[in-house]
Order: sequence, then structure tokens, then C-alpha cells
Amino acid sequence: MRLASFEVSGRSCVGAVLGTEVTDLQVDEGLESLLPLSLPDVERRLARAAPSQSHALADVRLRAPILRPDKILGIGANFTDFVDEARAAGLQLPPDPIWFDRPRRCVCGPDDEVWIPDGCDDLDYEGELVVVIGRSCRGVSRDRAAEVIGGYTIGNDITMRRRAMRAPLLGKSFDTHAPIGPVLLTPDELGDPQDVRIRTYVNGELRQNGTTRDMILDCYAQIATLSEVMTLSPGDLIFSGTPAGCGLSRTPPRPLFAGDIVSVEIDGIGRLTNTIANAPLSSTDRL
Repeated sequence: MRLASFEVSGRSCVGAVLGTEVTDLQVDEGLESLLPLSLPDVERRLARAAPSQSHALADVRLRAPILRPDKILGIGANFTDFVDEARAAGLQLPPDPIWFDRPRRCVCGPDDEVWIPDGCDDLDYEGELVVVIGRSCRGVSRDRAAEVIGGYTIGNDITMRRRAMRAPLLGKSFDTHAPIGPVLLTPDELGDPQDVRIRTYVNGELRQNGTTRDMILDCYAQIATLSEVMTLSPGDLIFSGTPAGCGLSRTPPRPLFAGDIVSVEIDGIGRLTNTIANAPLSSTDRL
């Protein structure tokens, strides 16, 4: 099933996407409130929906599937080809993958602007498969990690590269720097998360074309590792790593600038597109 958060006629809704339509499931809370339910429960809710609850996708605004995650977690240097490419470019990486978290205001959705800070000349893209936790859990073994996954979406782990090399928190925490979407795909539809191709385009040019088979720690191992030290909650996001092809690993480097259009594509989930824009001097709440 393809689930989405969307706006229509000034209302915030959660729905199921079928073809070119989305059906409002009339959820009072966010999409994360559906994740602990069984798939048949959600399907029954969809079957009870009245015709008036369906809207053409062209008439709604899709938002980030999970608007207010309790936690946004990530792992860096987790693809073998990314590590090889970065080290060849002279980037100093630690021997093991890097864990980080980021604040909620990093989240934005499909077609939202991603802000570039004033004076930033090292903004980079990282197309990623994002794992969405479906059940509250702690101490999950790798063998049982699939049981706590609520779904998957696409993410772009926007990074101020030089700052991130010194301190991941400072390089990955700017507002809008964790766009996700356009939908959440339930695990039954994605299939094997370790056999997923990730493609990233900048202004229509293919920059990344990798596969999750190249992960150092797979999605299940990531859940097991994180749940050793914290309780994971429905709607928590895990940015699971990016393949080779990032802009700052190229010769010469190719960072992002205002006006660039970045799209990340994963078969089955769709395409997440965002435009880079100059950050306003100040901001109000986005969500």
C-alpha cells in the first residue's frame, strides 16, 4: 500500500494512493498513527471510505509522509562504493560507519524548497532509502528487525560537507535538509530492502546510480544497532546511507547552488524532487 500525507482545501489529511487518486482515511493524528495497525486493518478502513473522500492527486499537495517524527536518525559512510570514492577524493573518513541524528525542522516534503545557507559553497546531495519504524521497540535482534518496519520512503540527506566532516550535527541540521516523500510504501510492496536501486539527478543529469546491496550495515542491522541504545517509536526515520556519486567527491567538486533541481528516484516508491533556494534570513514554523 502507498500511504501519503497531503493537504486539500486547507485541510491536512492522511490517505492511501491508488493510481492517480488519494483517498482520505480520516485519521485524526499523523500517518505514524496508522503504522502500528496491521495491513488488513488499514485496508478495511480504505474499503469503508466514501467516494467523497477520494481526490485526484493533481488537486492535492503532497507533504512529507511523516511530518513530526520523534527521531530522525542516519548513518554515514555506509556504502562501500561511497567510502572508496570519498577516500579517493581525499576525504578523511573513520574506519566504521558514522551515526548521527538531526532535528525535526530538517524535514520537508516533495516539491518543497531546500534552503542553502548564506555563503555555503559545499552543499551536497545524498539520495537514500529511508526506513520508517512502525512499532515501539527496544533491543530488537537483526533477525526480527523486519517486524518493526512500518514502511519505506525516499530521502535526500542534504549535507554541508565540510562542517559534517568535523561535526555531523552541525553539517546535517539546517532547516529543510531532510526532505522525504512522496509516499510511504508498506514493506509488502517494496520487497527486499537490500535489493533497491537509488538514482539521484541534478538538473536532469544522473549523478548517483547505486544499489542497497552495497550497504555495509544493512537496514535490519541498523535497527538492531540503534535499538540497543534507544527505544524506537512509530514514525521514526532512519536515513540508511547513500551510494557513490555525491558532488563533493567529484573532480572537480560539484556542490549544489540556488536554482538547482535535485530528484531522488527509487523504483516502486517514486521520485522526490526539491529545488535548492537561498535561505531566508529568518523563518516561521513550517509544520
